[in-house]
Amino acid sequence: MSCSPRPKVLCVHCGKLSPPAVHWPEGAVCKPCYRGALSRRGICETCRSERRLVDPPGPNARLCADCSGTQGLLRCRECNAEECPYKDGLCIRCALREQTRLLIDNIDGPLAPIYRAIISNPQPYSAYNWVRQSASAKIMAEISNGTLALSHEALDSYPKRVAANLVRQILVANGVLMRRDDRLSELETWINSKLDKVSSSKDQHLLRSYAIWWVLRRNRERGALSNRSTTSTGHSK
Repeated sequence: MSCSPRPKVLCVHCGKLSPPAVHWPEGAVCKPCYRGALSRRGICETCRSERRLVDPPGPNARLCADCSGTQGLLRCRECNAEECPYKDGLCIRCALREQTRLLIDNIDGPLAPIYRAIISNPQPYSAYNWVRQSASAKIMAEISNGTLALSHEALDSYPKRVAANLVRQILVANGVLMRRDDRLSELETWINSKLDKVSSSKDQHLLRSYAIWWVLRRNRERGALSNRSTTSTGHSK
């Protein structure tokens, strides 16, 4: 392997001096023009189909490979789409589908709506990076493999609160978890933490009855009558 800089040549598409990414029949092509050519799509003037346009070479291409009689450029090895390969010969959509299958092993199970939402994301590059690198995706993997329960309570106790809350939002938005009133849940947690500090079992029983049948019930009734997604509970503490 050499550390010497790659020689620069004139790109036949843009006319700039640059290290060539590929050598095509028309000559050397720089990396930006190479990527542009693989991503250039439009309506072919001859067959009127939406295709990758390759002829004449460069940004003014008007014909697809079939109509111009030229050799077709790279295609996705999985779906055969005329897309720029992203990973191991796969287009970004197929790469995203493959990576998501590693995240959610049972795509027909409870997380099936999440699988479908990820692979149909309108921003596949961002979705791919989320699946591969994010802390919230790792939590989703734990739910998928059964090491973390699919419940609000399991997410409440997860140490990475921000990531867990994002997973909660995704699960609720896709109908996997029931929507809940987080303010009421926080109030219930706050009440239990206070009751645990009461040493007398008699006093604890009395206070718990009051909290359940008066404080929590009143807040739940208020929440049921409100159009808001969360109930104001500050006055109850």
